[in-house]
Amino acid sequence: MTGQTAWVRRIPNWSSLAEQVERGGEIATKVNYTALPADDSVGVYSMEMDSVHERLWVGAEQAGQSVTFLIPYYPGWTATIYEDLGPHDGNLDQEVGPVTRVGPVVDQPPISTTPIEGWMVVPIPPGSHFLELRFEDTPIRIVGRWMTIISILVWLGLFAVRSVLKGVL
Repeated sequence: MTGQTAWVRRIPNWSSLAEQVERGGEIATKVNYTALPADDSVGVYSMEMDSVHERLWVGAEQAGQSVTFLIPYYPGWTATIYEDLGPHDGNLDQEVGPVTRVGPVVDQPPISTTPIEGWMVVPIPPGSHFLELRFEDTPIRIVGRWMTIISILVWLGLFAVRSVLKGVL
């Protein structure tokens, strides 16, 4: 039920996110807020999330900080840091939170994992930025998809030829 990978050292009995849903809550972010420094030197605000990506505003006072996600690492996950171009039309919308502008790519940091759970950890630079975590296709998945499409087309072609030959005979 927890869907683990080779990066996990201990397979958990339950998921932190499943616990949240079972209590009647919705999953609005996959950030592990308990892994952030207790001194509030790192700020995180989830702006949008779905099953294959999450975009966050992150602010770090010093170098060497990171954000941990309650997601087991699989090949295909990428992290991108974007420049924060700052607020416009005021800094806070009561309905949607901070109103900011996403700038150009600053970095594509490597994703590491927590030693036991295999959760993804993304380093963040000092200052105010946007972090996007996204699951993308890998070359092997792309080749597999094309092999499947070609196989289906060959099968359909053989079926069509067979049907035509039966109709002629």
